[in-house]
Amino acid sequence: MIKLKDLLELRNMQYRKAPIKKHIKRMMMETPNFVDMILPYKPPHENDSRETLGELKYLSTLENDKDFVKKHDDVVKVFEDLLENFNVLTEQRKEIIEVLVNQSRKFIMTAKYSYNRPRPQQIAKFYGMTLNGTETDSMKTPSYPSGHAVQGYLVAEVLKTQIPHLTGELNNLADDIANSRIVGKAHYPSDREFGKKIAKLIYQGFRKPLSEAIEIDVNVGDTILTGRFKNKKTVVKKIGVDNHGMPTINGRKVATFRMGKKVNVFDKENITERVDFLETASQIVKQQGLKSKIKFGMGPNKADYDWNTDTIYLRQNYKNYKEFITTIYHEIDHAKDRKKYGAKTYEKKYQRAGDLAVHKGKDFHDDNSFEEKAEKYGRKMAVIHLKKK
Repeated sequence: MIKLKDLLELRNMQYRKAPIKKHIKRMMMETPNFVDMILPYKPPHENDSRETLGELKYLSTLENDKDFVKKHDDVVKVFEDLLENFNVLTEQRKEIIEVLVNQSRKFIMTAKYSYNRPRPQQIAKFYGMTLNGTETDSMKTPSYPSGHAVQGYLVAEVLKTQIPHLTGELNNLADDIANSRIVGKAHYPSDREFGKKIAKLIYQGFRKPLSEAIEIDVNVGDTILTGRFKNKKTVVKKIGVDNHGMPTINGRKVATFRMGKKVNVFDKENITERVDFLETASQIVKQQGLKSKIKFGMGPNKADYDWNTDTIYLRQNYKNYKEFITTIYHEIDHAKDRKKYGAKTYEKKYQRAGDLAVHKGKDFHDDNSFEEKAEKYGRKMAVIHLKKK
């Protein structure tokens, strides 16, 4: 018979009392390729819950495959091996994989110590269960979420945008990496599932390394039309990149240009003007009485707003002018809320709205009331803006 005292000890059990120095250092590390973001608060099942016991019983039924576990322990290597097998491994992609795995450690370690969930082996010992898992050096952190799941799904998401024909293989590898930690009895299935959600969130804030290869439809020696009205002939002598990752020609930023009949224009909504995203967005922001900075970023969203630094991160292209204007006003609505409440209060309100959406079984970001309000504002203001054109 289990005594109440023992149950209380089980419920209060943690992986360890405090993080070691190495883990603290990771939580404090710089992540220049990610925008600042807030991860949703979603605690794991209680140690003494039926759900946790059920997960332990499930783990005890799994056959341990040491080779499978050890093979997928090195996330960087297995992804590089996959790309090499398909002859698509480049130095730029190596760099991206390493950046993702390295910098994601900050978010992973911060989340892990927020919950400090004991590893399955620790809880199993209380119940007198034997899991017979595989031990590796990477298993010496709190259990929730699974760091390997975060890294595997994160790397796969980014690489799929570059090599979409390998989507199936990348998804399978991410699943294998995450599942290897279950097979090794190092994680509960719920650790894996939360890790997958964390990967999706931090993927939205990822910005590619600036050294990634630049691909634009122009070569050295070509003559292009640049300048405000795209009527100044310029001979291309050098192609480079600026601090925002945008292409430069002859050392100067050229966001749009003309080359013969190849014109970078928006062909919908009867709008054919050429647009410098940064300049146009900056003008609109000033008109709205804000001082938000405008920069280029990467990710699946049309734009991102960093409320800590009051910075709007645009993408380098949009389907049409209306989408671009809608996006600007969407992010401006966030900036106005930040100005109204202050950065810290706005952060708390946004977090609560996201937590409420998750509690209802919805998406933290897409169903966040602040995002819904910003989208309505963006669409409304885009209509007004276009009528003035």
